[in-house]
Amino acid sequence: MVASLYWKHGKPDKAAEVLTKSPSAITLYEWEHEISPFFEEAFEEQPIESAKQALVFLQQAGTNEFSLSRLSFIPARHGKHELAYAVLSQLRSNPSFSLYAYSHHKAWEGKEKALKTLHQYIQIGQFGPASNVMYDDGQYDLLWDFSDPVDLNVLGDYVWLLRATTLNEATMYSEDRRHSLMNYYSQHRSGHYNILGQFLMGLVSEADLLKDTDSAAAIASTAYYLGLKAKNEEILSIGV
Repeated sequence: MVASLYWKHGKPDKAAEVLTKSPSAITLYEWEHEISPFFEEAFEEQPIESAKQALVFLQQAGTNEFSLSRLSFIPARHGKHELAYAVLSQLRSNPSFSLYAYSHHKAWEGKEKALKTLHQYIQIGQFGPASNVMYDDGQYDLLWDFSDPVDLNVLGDYVWLLRATTLNEATMYSEDRRHSLMNYYSQHRSGHYNILGQFLMGLVSEADLLKDTDSAAAIASTAYYLGLKAKNEEILSIGV
């Protein structure tokens, strides 16, 4: 691939020109499966700043950040976390990129440094919306470690629900976390998310939960959490 040759020979500006002036638009699939392997090969032995510079030229040439994020996929699969982090840490248009970058930064330099860096890019006010990405990406530790409970924004009840949802996941359970949840729900009894959390923690019955289903959205979420609790109880009963 021509762009790969330019990357290897220290001409990232030329590589960006080749990629952005392609006769047809490059798809996300192509960025991931066809370009990312060459990106990894070109930069795995070069200083990491060279990879960052290549990203800058691509950004300046107008490449969208969702496309650029795909350059991290193949290095990530091969355990090259510093290179994957170098890509994702350059992307700022969506908080999701910072969260994906965090997972690779943690694998590369450890949790303490990664968490400190993440705080520079995701503010407390973004914690509620970002918690969905934390949950979907399996970064359950961030639901607890990113923010102190007193800092939670208006979406705090949803964050606490996600904390309750993941409490019994592998490596997540601790008596301190359970105590924090029980303490929170002893003081926050109203609201659909809080009632769902109380149900997961065994503080209200299924009958009490069903009384709170007064909308289509509430019915859908209630059905999900009924199934989730039944699944968790089944797993616990067979000792898995």
